[in-house]
Amino acid sequence: VSDFMDALEKSGCAQPLTALSFVRCAIAVGDARALADFLCWEGFPALKTLRLVNDPSLADAGMSTLAEALLETNHTNLSELNLDDVRMGVKGMAGLAALVFQGRFERLKKLDLSGNEDVTNQDIIA
Repeated sequence: VSDFMDALEKSGCAQPLTALSFVRCAIAVGDARALADFLCWEGFPALKTLRLVNDPSLADAGMSTLAEALLETNHTNLSELNLDDVRMGVKGMAGLAALVFQGRFERLKKLDLSGNEDVTNQDIIA
């Protein structure tokens, strides 16, 4: 993921990119950090859709890393965030709640959290 982020940046492809999907990519915490760093540096200014799907290796640690990066950005243009089956639990939901509380999802129209069996009703209410 780190090499891919570097290639996107060097090629100039990251600037106009509006959708980025990682499906069953076995993203580990280090990979999530590379993606998070790029998001934090506002490497995808036009990004509207981010999909991290069917990747249980991401888990709470990876979700927390991504949430921290999105908190560090000045703004996000995300209108769709799909986190289907990333084995997110309480910590991941807390990270998402912080993003909502800090107004980072002001343009968000679609949020998919399906397939995360560790998320409880209480997590969603929080």
